[in-house]
Amino acid sequence: MGTQDNQASRGNTLPPSPSNLEGEPCTLPPPPSNLEGEPHTLPPTPSNLEGEPCTHIKTIIFDFGGVIVTLDHPKAVEKFGLLGLDNAPQRLNPYTQGGIFGQLELGRISADEFVDELSLLCHRQLSFDQCLDAWLGYRKELPERNLNALMRLRQEGYRLVLLSNTNPFMMHWASSTDFDGQGHPVEHYFDSVYLSYQMGVMKPDPRFFQMVLDKEQILPRETLFLDDGPRNVEVASRLGIRTMCPENGKDWTHDLFKMLGLDA
Repeated sequence: MGTQDNQASRGNTLPPSPSNLEGEPCTLPPPPSNLEGEPHTLPPTPSNLEGEPCTHIKTIIFDFGGVIVTLDHPKAVEKFGLLGLDNAPQRLNPYTQGGIFGQLELGRISADEFVDELSLLCHRQLSFDQCLDAWLGYRKELPERNLNALMRLRQEGYRLVLLSNTNPFMMHWASSTDFDGQGHPVEHYFDSVYLSYQMGVMKPDPRFFQMVLDKEQILPRETLFLDDGPRNVEVASRLGIRTMCPENGKDWTHDLFKMLGLDA
């Protein structure tokens, strides 16, 4: 994206791309017709997933905001409003961003370009740190139980993957040693990380899920996906992936362990 070089000149170091993405081209197939306002064309959810025990699961894919980290959407809206952004509640979405926010999370504009675009909307020059502070308004809590669950799952032999609609500002924090308060970035807890602004695609686009399945060389029926967004879960389910849709901020650990046949 060129973001890291631009920010380095400002003294702000953005996280590098995850190792599994380095050197790999990100060529997307044409978007499916259901993304262009046409009728939904994904196949129906496989019936063999209903009530089926999850002893066959090998890989667990986690959403970031709303699952690993508890989100505070109203606080983020408030912070962007304080910067001078008009109609902030209409411009910001808790699941899939649009406008310049969506362009940022798709990697179509860099962090520097976002600062410039937001400055125009707010009718004053903003800094990287001001935009960072506003984006981090989404960050409400990082429950320790979630991190403990991730460590337990890896010890049990599951491969853990992070799949997130996110941007360089949120990852500026998440990929730093400040993430968990113990000196570990979010990458410490996962085997692979897939971020929308690096992959050029956002959930609920089924291409995002298919790219992960292909790159990880995993089967949908052996994969479980956790996301607090109902649309994201629906699309993953229609691809044959087993899903859970926990509510933002709720404890999902006991239900997950039960689904996997593990002692809580």
